[in-house]
Amino acid sequence: MNIPNKTHFTINDVCSLLNLKPYVLRFWETEFIEITPDVGPNGERLYRRKDIDAIIFIKKLLFEDKLTIEKTKFELCSLLKNKKKVDAGPEQKSLDLSSEDADKIMAMKNKLKSVVTLANEIRDGIGR
Repeated sequence: MNIPNKTHFTINDVCSLLNLKPYVLRFWETEFIEITPDVGPNGERLYRRKDIDAIIFIKKLLFEDKLTIEKTKFELCSLLKNKKKVDAGPEQKSLDLSSEDADKIMAMKNKLKSVVTLANEIRDGIGR
C-alpha cells in the first residue's frame, strides 16, 4: 500500500486510502485505544502515520482474519506487550523495599519536585 509522506491525514484521506467508511473509522476510534487522532483547529480529526498503521492492522484482523472486536483488542494488546518487551531491552528487576524505605523515597521525590518548582519560579522572576 502506498501511503503519502504527510504528517497528518484527514478522515476522508484515511477512508479513501483504506477503503473504509467514515462511520466505521469513527466507531473504531471508540473501540480501539490505538487510534488516537489529533484534533485540528477546526475540530477535524487529523490522523498520524501510527494511527494509519493501527487502522490497517485492525482492518486486517477484522476483515481478513474474521476476528471479533474483542479478539482483535486482545491481539493488539498482545502485540503491544511484546513490542514493549523488545523496546525496553533487558528486563528490570524490582526491589524489595520496606514501606519505610518507600516512604523515604516518596519524601525525597516530593522535595525534589519542590526544588524544581522553586528553581522555575526563580528563573521566571529573573526573566522579567
